[in-house]
Amino acid sequence: MRLLHFPKLGGNYPWLINKRFMPLCLHAAAGLVTTLINVHMPQGGDWSVMAIVTTAVTGATLLVCSALLTVYKFYKLERIRKEYEYIRRSRAVITSDT
Repeated sequence: MRLLHFPKLGGNYPWLINKRFMPLCLHAAAGLVTTLINVHMPQGGDWSVMAIVTTAVTGATLLVCSALLTVYKFYKLERIRKEYEYIRRSRAVITSDT
């Protein structure tokens, strides 16, 4: 249900980064570590089919979330910050001229 709100929040980059992508990355990383520990410790490193599937799905989730987090945080949000800085500087020049 929450995915239906995603198009509406497309321009709200800080909210998407802090409330969606960052927690999802942290949960995926925690799930991946948990899966690796559960396979390594009690099973002696023997990988079952379910362990492989779980690791693959959790790892793919972590990769996708990390890619989205990187794009939004270091590309899209930075572009907005540069535009804001340009506007702020242009207003400062106009204010100092008058």
